[in-house]
Formats: sequence, C-alpha cells, structure tokens
Amino acid sequence: MKPLLSSTALTLLLLAGTVPAALAQDLTTHENGAQKAASGTIQVPDPIRFGMPAPLDITGSVTARPSSYLRIAPAAADQADVMVPMFKRIAADSRQLRFDGEMGINDMPVYVRPDQISEPARLRLRYISAVSVMPEASRMIVSINDRQIAEIMLDATADANTAEVDVPVGLLQAGYNVVRFAVQQRHRVDCSIEAANELWTQVDAAATGLALISTNDQVSGVEELVGFPEGEDGATAITVVLPQGADLSAIDRSLRAAQALAIRADMQKPKIVFTRELPTGNGIQLFVGNRAQLRGLGLDEGTIGDGGLHVIGRSSGQVRVVLSAEKPEAIETAIFRLAQEGRDKAAKGSPSGLRALAFQRGTALSAVEEISLASQGLATQEFSGRVFRTSFNVVTPQDFYPADNGKATLYLDGEYVGGLLTSNEALVRVNGRVVGASRLTRSGGETITRRAIELSLRTFNPGYNRVTLEIRAATEEDKDCNPLSLIESSRRLTVQATTALSLPKFARAEHMPNMAATAASGYPFAETDKTLTLFMPKPDMAALSAAGTFITRTAVAGGKLINTRVSLRAPDEQTGRAMVVGAFADLPDHVLQHFDVKADMLPATWLANRGMRTGASPAKTSDASAAQSAAVRVASLASPTVSDAATPQKDALDALAAGMKPEPEKIETIDRWLGNVSRFLQRNIGYRPEQLTFLNRGRALLTAAPTTTLLVAEAEAKGRGNQPWILLTGKDSATLQRDTTELVSPTYWQQLGGRMAAYDPQSSELMVVAASDHYHVRMTERSMSNVTLFAAGWLSNHIHYYILVLLSACLVFGIFSRKLLNRVGQKP
Repeated sequence: MKPLLSSTALTLLLLAGTVPAALAQDLTTHENGAQKAASGTIQVPDPIRFGMPAPLDITGSVTARPSSYLRIAPAAADQADVMVPMFKRIAADSRQLRFDGEMGINDMPVYVRPDQISEPARLRLRYISAVSVMPEASRMIVSINDRQIAEIMLDATADANTAEVDVPVGLLQAGYNVVRFAVQQRHRVDCSIEAANELWTQVDAAATGLALISTNDQVSGVEELVGFPEGEDGATAITVVLPQGADLSAIDRSLRAAQALAIRADMQKPKIVFTRELPTGNGIQLFVGNRAQLRGLGLDEGTIGDGGLHVIGRSSGQVRVVLSAEKPEAIETAIFRLAQEGRDKAAKGSPSGLRALAFQRGTALSAVEEISLASQGLATQEFSGRVFRTSFNVVTPQDFYPADNGKATLYLDGEYVGGLLTSNEALVRVNGRVVGASRLTRSGGETITRRAIELSLRTFNPGYNRVTLEIRAATEEDKDCNPLSLIESSRRLTVQATTALSLPKFARAEHMPNMAATAASGYPFAETDKTLTLFMPKPDMAALSAAGTFITRTAVAGGKLINTRVSLRAPDEQTGRAMVVGAFADLPDHVLQHFDVKADMLPATWLANRGMRTGASPAKTSDASAAQSAAVRVASLASPTVSDAATPQKDALDALAAGMKPEPEKIETIDRWLGNVSRFLQRNIGYRPEQLTFLNRGRALLTAAPTTTLLVAEAEAKGRGNQPWILLTGKDSATLQRDTTELVSPTYWQQLGGRMAAYDPQSSELMVVAASDHYHVRMTERSMSNVTLFAAGWLSNHIHYYILVLLSACLVFGIFSRKLLNRVGQKP
C-alpha cells in the first residue's frame, strides 16, 4: 500500500500548523504500518480515522458516532500538490438506498476525479434496519466495480450502524465507478409473505460514500466540475450571484448560464440558488455580467479573468465560474458553447461504472425489441426466501401513446423446486401497479422457458418506467417458521438472466399533458428554441430559485438550453409556452382555474394562507393591501412592483369561492350508482379512474395529504396552439424552494407523469394524477398501421365515445337489416 503522506509532506503540514497532533500521529502510524506490511510483517496498521469510527474487518457493524468528517482545508496560498481528505457521498436520495423485502440490489454510480485514485480510500456506510430483521441470516454485500469488498451483518438496533472498509488500491478508476448494494433479509419470527414485506434496510445517503485523498483539488476548468461533491441532500448546488441592479434580461442570462453549467457538469440533481450577496461558504458560485458589474460584487481581476469563461477554485472549498463580456451577445455565445460541450462530451469511467450510469437513467426501449435482465447488469440468481424481487428502468419514446391497444410481454426463464404451494405466482409491476401474473401450479417443481406474462401498454408512460418482477415461493413448512431453516435454507427458485421484456408495435403520437416525457427528455421545452415565459406573481429569490431548479433539471434531461423570459404579467391568450411559479396564496384566480386546481384537492393550511376555509367564503383583501404585500416581496429582486393591474384577475373572490370552495357532498342515488359502475369497470375490466372521469360528476381525482408541500401541474395554454403551461406551487416560497430540490431527485423526477403531481415529504411519496384527456401535438408517423393503432388507443382511453360508437354501429346495423329484410321474402 502506498503511504498516505510522505515524511517530508507531513513535516511541512506540521510546520504550517494545518494538521492536529493527534491526526499526525495517526498518519505516521499508518505510514509505518504500511511499510511493515510491504516488507512481509503480519501486522494491520491502525485505521485512517479522520474523525470517523474504526473500520470493520469484513463483517459486522459498530454504533454510529456523532463526530463529523475532518477536512484539511488548504490556505489560498498553498501549492497545488497539497493532499486533501475529501468525502464523496453516494449521489442518491433516500428512496434509492432503501431495500424493502427479503432481497434488493441497487447499483449506484459514483464519480471519482483522476487526482483521487492514487491514494488509499475507504468506503463508509451508515444504515439502519427494521427490528424484525434476523441478524444471523441477513447480510448486505457491498461491491465496487464488480469486486466484493465487504459483507456486513444486518443487526437491528434502535440507532444507526456505521461500517467502514478499505477499498483496494487500484480498484477505483478516474470517472464513474459503481458501488453495488446487495441485501438479503430474513424475518426473526414470521415466515409469511406478509411478514417478508415488512422487512427493510435504509442506507443513509448523507453519511454514505468514499473517504478519498485528493492530491490536487484545484479546479481550473468546467470539465473538472463533473462529480463535484454533493451536499447532504444529495444535490449539487449552484449559487447564482446577481449583480446589483440586474434587470430581467440579466436574470434570464444567469438562468441560462446555470442550465449550461448543469448540462456540462452532468448534474442529475441540481439545486439553483439565486442571491445578491457574495457567498462565503463552499460550493459552486456562478457570476454572469460585464467587468464593471463583477467588480461591484467584490471580485478581483484574477477571478474575473480575461473574459469569456473563467473557472477558479478548489473542489474542497469554493469554485467560482465567471462568464464575463462587455456585450450581452458575447455572453450568450459563451453560454451556448458551454451547453453544447456538455452534449458532445462522452462520460468516462470503468465499464461497470458507465453501465450503472446508463441503467440508472433507464434503458431505451422501442417497439419490437427485447431487453433481458443480463443487459441490465443482473446475473442469474438463486433464491432461498419467500418473495423474490428485482427491478429495472426502461425509457419509452416521448411520442409513445399509452393505451389498451396492445400487450407488452415479459418472457420468464427460470426454475422452481418441488414442495412450493400451488398458490404461488409470478407478478409483474409497472410503475408500482400489478399488471400481469402467472401461477406456479406444479407442486413437483418446474423448469420455465419463455413463459409469457402479458402487460397492458396502458400502464407504461412516455419516458421513465420502473418494471418489477416479483415471484412468491412459499411452502407449507413456512407455517412452522423454524429459525434454523431460515439460517440454513436451501434453494427454492432460480431466475435466469435471459428473462426479457418486449414491447409490440405501439401507437406514436406526441400528446400533452405529458410530464413523464418532460422529465425524461425535456419535451417539449427542449425540442425547439421557442421562449418559455416565466411568471412569478410575487417574485422573490426563493421563487426564482425554485423555478431555476426545475427548469435546469428539465434542461439536463433534454441536453439543451431552455430559452426563458421572466415576465411581470400573468400569461394570457397571447402567451405561448409558460411557467407559473409561486406560493399558492399568491397565484391569480384564473391561473388556478385554468389548471383545474380545486379546493378539495389541497391541504387546509394552503387554503388558510389564501384566506379560505373549507365550506366558507374566502376572506376578501383590498387591492391596496395586495399591492403592498407584493411590493415587499418584489423588492428583493429589484424589479418593478407587481400589482393587481399587472396580473389581471376576476373582480371578486366570489368567483374563486365558486370554483375552489368545496360544496357539501350530496350522497344521492345517482352518485352511488355511478360510483358502483366506475368501481365495477375498474375491478373487472381494468379501466383506470382517469378514464372514467365522466362518471365522477366533476369530483377531483387528487386528494393531497395534509402534509403535502408541493404541487406541479401541466395544461394547454389558453391560446391553444399546442403550447404547454407548467404550474409549480407550494405552501409558501421557502417551502417551494426547499422541496423543488427534492422533486428533481432521481426517484421523484422519474415518477413525474400525467397532468398533476403532489409531493408529500413526510411520507416521501409523489401522488400522480393521470390526464383524463389529451390534446395532440402531431402524429410523428403517418402510416396506416400507426393511424389504426392510434384510433384504437384513443377509443380505449375514452370509453364513453367507444360505447357511443358501438351503439351507433348497432343502430346502423339494425336499420340496415330491417331495410334488407323488407326487400326479401314472399310479398302479399
């Protein structure tokens, strides 16, 4: 093993006063131990702690300590070769690192800089398991780049456990690497299927990652911002510093610059923060403007550079990205080039790391094409538990038209042993819904080859789709639940890696609302250079930051800049594509009505902030007080005051009460009858609630939980023309800024779909409302087969028109038959 610090470097650090004595003793001990190990002495050196708990050998766990990770922060005058300890977190949200049930596998790509691979590294894990997990039979196996480095016993305790293991030198490569978590869990006292679903292990993403040593953490180019250390929330923050007196056009340029930087640095969870004050903390800071404006912010000539794009700083501290030019046109050119470089730049890393990166973002799946488990990095698996479960992501084209006009097929290859209950079955879930099943009926066991499990195309979304295969393998002996059988269990099931998913030829037509396609490819905002009008009813830095985060994540998905224009007027019939961002209490009435936002959808706290009460008329506010409150909020942006004159609304809030105030529900015979019909069609035919909206008498399909903090919706523009409007609102501006960062995390971003979604941080759930009706942008394929598929799909999505067509056809057939029969036979 290579020594962590040479004696000369250690002496210099001690003289500089940057290394505490205790840490220096640890480093010296490590160096001496490494030299003895190299000479053949059987002696393990003390761990490099850096304020962390001692590592485990191979298995086991220790109680987490509250101590924080220590960084040796070099002074500004330090040389480039100063070695700096850094903690590179796993770029994931909590849902990605949660393992439910008896098994789970997740591959997480981690970016490592070239200057971080030559020194020893450690992998640190913090995790907690359900109290019902049996330690003797539960394990977490951790691998890096397909090489196992640790097997950790999952012991259920009240506090989180921490494990720390060495990463073999030479295993990490520059670029993307993969850390694989493979979890096996067994229940302490219950062997039923229901008990298996109660098991869980949560890995703490904020405290899980690689402890690395950087030999040169200086950043002098944008390409070195790829893999920039994430914060505790898993996001990569870009603080956009606006010059004093910046007008709306300057804000637009800064917003486009943030998009370009995120595209170039491949940020899958960007967090945009706008401010007018020069930040003092660590992270990426973005400055856009001419030299006079930048000097006014306190930047020196060395930071501003010679113009164009200039990057300076350290990845362990501040990195300042400066886009400067005397003319706005030159800045726009630099922004465009920066984004284009991001599109053309290929990712680097180990083969398994690049594979994991591609799998996390989803495998593109087109018509008449199969993808196997092996192509998703999943090998043939033998299973000895009760519930086998594996998942993978697929991405369908943005013009995929979901409908009941065809069947996808999962071809199952595997084997199960004799003795299993004949009630066991293989289930297939798409986006959380069970859409296909096949029974395992042979008590003597069976070898399964290409068994077809059909799945309705209606359950797939344009864009991201999560496909889960679940196989239940219970036996009669499970009722006794002998703990010894859990520890020394034998194989019950084998699932071959040749198991594959196939799609038939499907209808292709671009349609909206379609937030799933927006999340996957930025559609339609990244398709053209049309301007997106950004309206904030009471603009402040928090609302602007939330808008910047959402737009930037959309731009990263499409790999293209979204041309924005901040407007002080609410969108109307003359406005094309637009985005409305603001607290719910500040939104104009006509905007809420246009997005079909009803009061019975929302938490009571939202209505209270707006001056409304459930079942009561809203409190009226005068135009003067509304203008005064708006002026306070606008002052932080130094932009003109937004008044009621600038955002035309209906005269009385009585219109709002009529459109938003929920009326007492009247339980009538016709309502009960329609409800029974709707439930019958959903239960026995498979229709979804949004397909049966004509039976619910206008009631809302979404009822947000009381702890819901964020709502995003999509609708066609008032002026039509196939232009979309996006609404992003929340309880208040501060909450809107905070939770938009969570909304763009991979788990929730890939769940976006339909016309409306509500985020609840307390339950960590995103409730999605599918569109009951679409407006169609264009037919991307005009062949007869595609037109036929589209027509069949449209009728299946609009059952009332389908029934009307059938009745009309029967009526025409009856009239024709009557006329025909009158012409035949014997006449009197």
